[in-house]
Amino acid sequence: MKQTSQYPLQMDADGVMNFLKEVFVEQWHAIGFEIISLTPGYLCIRLQPSIIHQRPGGTLSGPTMFTLADVGAYALVNAHTGPRPLSVTTNLNINFMRKPDLAPMIANLNLLKLGKRLAVVNIEMANESAPDNLVAQATATYALQQV
Repeated sequence: MKQTSQYPLQMDADGVMNFLKEVFVEQWHAIGFEIISLTPGYLCIRLQPSIIHQRPGGTLSGPTMFTLADVGAYALVNAHTGPRPLSVTTNLNINFMRKPDLAPMIANLNLLKLGKRLAVVNIEMANESAPDNLVAQATATYALQQV
């Protein structure tokens, strides 16, 4: 659900990727994310899973999808606020709808609200090969670092 937004971007995709690499310096090599698209109010992020993202049964693990939702929301929020590394997740609710393949996963994120203290993001996740078959949906709320 890509939409236009009233919220202007403060960073482009390259700026957000560089910010994430600085903030998550120790674990970034293992995460495997790339930003596909970033426009006002919208982010598409891709996860290229590896064996460390697998759960028993050969599927993508729930914690990996939770991480994809959380990192994507953090990236989208910071793209709109400018770099605020101490903005934190206050709530993240995820609904798993079907078994995901251990294959590239796409998350489409929409900024629902960007206030002075809180941001709310909707996240829809699907395997890249079947983008219309959602495997999970999440909603994240972030408390924004006050500057």
